[in-house]
Amino acid sequence: MKRKYAIISVVFAIAMIFNSCSALTNEPAGRNEPAGPALPDISYEGMDFFTNGYESVEFAGQIDGDSTLLFIDGESVEVRFLAIDTPEMDADDGGLRELASDAGEFTWDILANAGSIIIERDSQSDAYDKYGRLLAWVWADGVLLNHSLVSRGFATVRYLYGDYRHTSFLFEAQEYAMNNGAGVWGLPD
Repeated sequence: MKRKYAIISVVFAIAMIFNSCSALTNEPAGRNEPAGPALPDISYEGMDFFTNGYESVEFAGQIDGDSTLLFIDGESVEVRFLAIDTPEMDADDGGLRELASDAGEFTWDILANAGSIIIERDSQSDAYDKYGRLLAWVWADGVLLNHSLVSRGFATVRYLYGDYRHTSFLFEAQEYAMNNGAGVWGLPD
């Protein structure tokens, strides 16, 4: 009898692992999740971030939920996702720390498995933040990662210092996350 329960427990644990991994995809979080912006259907080959506003890059490593390392012209560059903020790993609140970890895992999973990563410059934003990080909209396989993080409640819309291109989509995504108690919006006050 004990062996039967042990087997059931192992099967349940494996199912939970696979279920949580499948949640870390670039698919919509829910049926009514607002659509994000569309990446223009053009060739990004040979484009330059500063000259053309877009550049095809490669994943180099992860920092946290809203910043990553990307290879740009063969050099590893720290990129900060424009107009969003995820919780920090050193947050005093345990729920926020856990959500920070989830946001980092989500970002890692999307970027590490992306077939293509495009960064987009916003003409209304500075190119770099005060820490020297490149500021960009980050697209993975044609989906705006900034938007995905907000719609799932991993991030909030923040640091708006201009009329940025995709903020209307971010505000719709944030309202969706708030109304559904997703991520930061589901934590107790």
